[in-house]
Amino acid sequence: MGDSGRSPTALSLNWSATADFTFGNYTVDVSANGTPGTFNTISVITAQSTTTYVATQLTPGGTYFWQVTENGFFGSQATNVLSVAQPPLAVLTYWQPTAASVVFNWTNNASYGGGIAFDSYVLFEGVGGASPTAVATFPDVTTLTYTISGLSSGTAYAAYLNTTDCVSGCGTALPARSSSDSNVVTFGTPLPLSVSVVAERTLVDTGQNNLYLCSPSGGISPFTFTWDFGNGTFLPAGSSLAHSYATAGTQTITCRVTDSSASKATAATSVLVNPAPVLDISVNRTAADVGQGLTFLCAASGGTAPVVLTWTLGDGGTLTVGNGSHTYSAAGHYLAECSATDATSTVAGGSVPLNISPSLSIAASANSYRAAPGTPLSFRAVATNGSGGFNGFRWSFGDVAGSFPGANVAHAFASSANFSVVAYAKD
Repeated sequence: MGDSGRSPTALSLNWSATADFTFGNYTVDVSANGTPGTFNTISVITAQSTTTYVATQLTPGGTYFWQVTENGFFGSQATNVLSVAQPPLAVLTYWQPTAASVVFNWTNNASYGGGIAFDSYVLFEGVGGASPTAVATFPDVTTLTYTISGLSSGTAYAAYLNTTDCVSGCGTALPARSSSDSNVVTFGTPLPLSVSVVAERTLVDTGQNNLYLCSPSGGISPFTFTWDFGNGTFLPAGSSLAHSYATAGTQTITCRVTDSSASKATAATSVLVNPAPVLDISVNRTAADVGQGLTFLCAASGGTAPVVLTWTLGDGGTLTVGNGSHTYSAAGHYLAECSATDATSTVAGGSVPLNISPSLSIAASANSYRAAPGTPLSFRAVATNGSGGFNGFRWSFGDVAGSFPGANVAHAFASSANFSVVAYAKD
């Protein structure tokens, strides 16, 4: 397993396809807590030929451990663990050759390749405390400088750079994009320091990483950042970071910024944390015959509504609801898998192995097919195929009402006639 491209918030992964004929799915697993081995599944891939995945919403500068697990009927096997340090955010710097002009320079720390491609830079500028607006767009990745002229004396300015990359469907009419912002630089007459903090998502599940961005304006750079995630303790970090909660409920996140003149400003936001989804799955029987209907049950508890449940049944069949029935048309070993995806894109999954046998058949024989009335005859029944564990052999002799148990029985007919003898069995 390796990677072919990285941006501050995205990573393009690749691995070798498995040749396992009992293939069920790949799971893309990640550990973001700095300890390899504590993995969470972020995607389930059911196409055996798909060997790439672009992960997004990653924390710039964060370290992640990645692993892909192939799941089949006879078990699972995992790739090597890949440790990746995400590139940091772009750094925007400036200098003023004259009082009326400013020269910006910036970095791009991404390495493009795989499913990640450069899209554009956009330079934003705010004047006199107003909200920043786009002043220039650069479609060339090698453009790393820009000059603005006509600045007014006694006016405060703020600027930052947005970098946008393509992470899926690049080159099409509707590509998917991932963007990140650089630090904010201020120049001219400084404005009072203020700060805002936003969460990428205001609704998450327990154990799910969420990206938080703290943006100062005014003040004098450089800035330092400290964060409090609800326990009353501020810890130093960057202007953006990821955090997950183990406890459900409304959580408050506070960012405190200190500028180079020791001025401080604080802002807070909140998110609602729901319990992560948990699946309860079952099949009414795990061994059945061809043509015999099975009932599949899959229910999710927790998660953020709506929760979408899907069964993939191993023979190409699917169920788009949690509860349903299915009949297999060919014998074999199958892995029926239920996955739940909630509104926060958290995925939970589970599977049940199934053994489908050829249809049950039965052969009956007698020690003689002609006999005088009252002569005992021996009858024998043999069942083949089916799911095994044959039981309930019954005979109907056609001369008396009722049925008679046993695979090997004896019977004498009291009168002369042609009789039809039928044997039954079930597995």
